[in-house]
Amino acid sequence: MLVGASLLFLAVLALVVTFRGGTNGGTTALGLAQNRVSHRQRPNYLSVASARDVHRLLADALENRIDTKRRQGVALKLERAGSNMKPGEWLILVLVSGVGAVVVVTLLVGISLGVIAGCCTVLANHLRLSRRVGQREAAFSAQLSESLQLMASSLRAGLSLAQTLQNLVTDSPSPSSEEFLRVMTEIRLGRDITEALYALAERMNSEDFSWVVGAVDINRTTGGDLAVILDRVADTIRQRERIHGQVRALSAEGRLSGWVVGLLPPAVFLFVYFTNRAYLTPFFETGRGRLLLGLAGMLLVSGGLWLRKLARPRF
Repeated sequence: MLVGASLLFLAVLALVVTFRGGTNGGTTALGLAQNRVSHRQRPNYLSVASARDVHRLLADALENRIDTKRRQGVALKLERAGSNMKPGEWLILVLVSGVGAVVVVTLLVGISLGVIAGCCTVLANHLRLSRRVGQREAAFSAQLSESLQLMASSLRAGLSLAQTLQNLVTDSPSPSSEEFLRVMTEIRLGRDITEALYALAERMNSEDFSWVVGAVDINRTTGGDLAVILDRVADTIRQRERIHGQVRALSAEGRLSGWVVGLLPPAVFLFVYFTNRAYLTPFFETGRGRLLLGLAGMLLVSGGLWLRKLARPRF
């Protein structure tokens, strides 16, 4: 009990430090750009005097131990989620929360459920990050038609493309304002405007905006009335969004059925475990029981993913 309580205290302390380090500096696009432009300063290894320095040391050590491809993937995902955390900081957060869940559940229930709780906590962190990425991309796509309308109005007023993008920074809601602010920062640092816009389309995983950037690129090369093109693209996007809303309304029952079917077996299992634990003892004490639990978990996950795929039509 003493060792478990000590581990829990260290896990909570590291988790608090991770949250403080990850939220310092905000999550705006300007903060992200300044983080990537500024030189990365390492702490002095001989004079570590604060929890912030310990946190930075652990994050750097953990980040250097993972391969470059995986580190770049985590960094890109954090960037798409609008987070100011580094890959090492996020990995520390995942590990600390997983260890904390293992310790707490092991002290309260047992080692078997403690390991399961730790794995579920790690998976929940990955799902939470993916959900933040999806929400941010969906918000950007929902605001795209209004952004294009504002661009067309600014171009008709005689403003240049750079001045139009600056208007988007000041007048658009988040996350569009943050992303266009990063585009303007990259342009001021010498990046070509078309490359910066294409990078925004790739970062937000927006096929519609990539078409817009293609139209802007063609207009810069051959000329023409860009405002008319942006109006037509905005109208097309609005129609697609209306159809997308109708599809989501029609598939709501299937998505709700998937959640119910996926959550009902674990809920019943936990209810029986806490009310009649002896009934489920053979599943934990015998090899055949553990095999059946693993098989049931695999079938439950595969069935949930299949139902999710059926309830999310693409058009």
